[in-house]
Amino acid sequence: MHKKGRCLYTINALNELIKKINHGNLDKEFIIDWEEHQNKILFIGREKQLVEMETQVYKLIKNNKNTYNV
Repeated sequence: MHKKGRCLYTINALNELIKKINHGNLDKEFIIDWEEHQNKILFIGREKQLVEMETQVYKLIKNNKNTYNV
């Protein structure tokens, strides 16, 4: 998991978000307006689709494996 502002996401979800916003094109330099995705967790669901789950992140705890616990 990665964090930008109050948004948590996986790299695969980020790539799918870029494709969704950028008309199906994956552009590694595409700039995302993170304000539109605050208080969300972005991940790939069981059906290999982008899932944007609205949430409220209260506290992020970084553990010793460079991953985050909410």
